[in-house]
Amino acid sequence: KRLPVLTYRHTKGSVLLRSAQPTNNAASQGAERTYLEACRQAVHRHAPLVIFDCRTQVAAQANRFFKGGGSERPDTYQDSGRCGDLNSVIQLDVPNIHEMLNSYMQLRALVERSDIPENRWLQRLGDTCWLEHCRKITEAAVTVARHMVIRGKDQPPQC
Repeated sequence: KRLPVLTYRHTKGSVLLRSAQPTNNAASQGAERTYLEACRQAVHRHAPLVIFDCRTQVAAQANRFFKGGGSERPDTYQDSGRCGDLNSVIQLDVPNIHEMLNSYMQLRALVERSDIPENRWLQRLGDTCWLEHCRKITEAAVTVARHMVIRGKDQPPQC
């Protein structure tokens, strides 16, 4: 079971909740919807619900197939009392912790070596994928931050 937990509240009113992946269990989904709706309403009765899925598409599909996990669907959380579709799911495509750790260990091993010619060092750095992982994490963080700040300023806050 998952329990979304408040991890950050922006001064504009937007809040960030941290949660595990959704389940495919119908009873659990109903409880999750009720809980998230209560969180959204606590921010503002017209607050949009934006769900950021950090997993890659491949990981989300594999998790659903092999472990029975789910994927978020914005229509699950639609409230007919609000005007328009204010809910959305944004896929952030961040590598999993195992990929990140492996990449970091490769980077560390590279930095500790002194036998690599200077003209090959940048190629070896690229082979670690560390900079690509850092780019994806930074891009994801900027995406979340922009949603929290812009929606907090221009629209009712998000949950």
